[in-house]
Amino acid sequence: MVQRLKIDWDIITMIQPRKTIDWTATQVNQDLKKPKWHVATMNRTLSSALSHLSTGYNELPLKSRIKYMLRVIQAVYYPILAIVGLAGVRFSLVWGSIEFVHYIVTPIIPFVLILLLNALTAKHILLKSNVRKRLRNQSNLRNVRDAEMENRRRSITLLFLISANFILLWSTLLVSTLWQRIRLLGYTVWLHRFWRDIGFMLQLLSCCTNTCIYVVTQKLFRKHLKNVLLYLFTLKFQANR
Repeated sequence: MVQRLKIDWDIITMIQPRKTIDWTATQVNQDLKKPKWHVATMNRTLSSALSHLSTGYNELPLKSRIKYMLRVIQAVYYPILAIVGLAGVRFSLVWGSIEFVHYIVTPIIPFVLILLLNALTAKHILLKSNVRKRLRNQSNLRNVRDAEMENRRRSITLLFLISANFILLWSTLLVSTLWQRIRLLGYTVWLHRFWRDIGFMLQLLSCCTNTCIYVVTQKLFRKHLKNVLLYLFTLKFQANR
């Protein structure tokens, strides 16, 4: 009898927290449906940041400039995130159009600008190189090694390698994100979800691959990097002694 009462009491005790959890979830849902915006506080923060940036920008230190700029971005960006968080907005055609414009601005337009500027730079270098080559032929220096021409060819190669590295590593995330937006709008486009994770990984990887490219292509960079590593190992060895 005592054991039965103890078991019943344990069951009642277990049910009570469950009711509390359900009530908390209901309260959270109610809070989400009726958000409370601190508009006055946000307006004061935005007006204060704009006032500091407009009146004393040159006198502000770099740390304060960054802080006030982040406050301005926060005051503009957070309400947009809050609106998107409401149910049904992310599935609307209006928000889908806004996202497509965002993807066109970043990073499709930078892709086009990178390719255009690289083409113009390469054209300019090739024109200068042809003029230099004709001058050397007229001066009977055809068989003499031209270090300037080698540096120009190496610069063009490095320029296109870095640009292609950036475009390729960002393209996977761009395609997977566009696919997700098209799928949310109701269109059936097949693409496995793990491509989005791979896209994030490649995007983060793009910030450190330039060092590898410099190591492979630049002899002077390899020399200085070797000196830095040797210096660090020498300091560690002296400290251990």
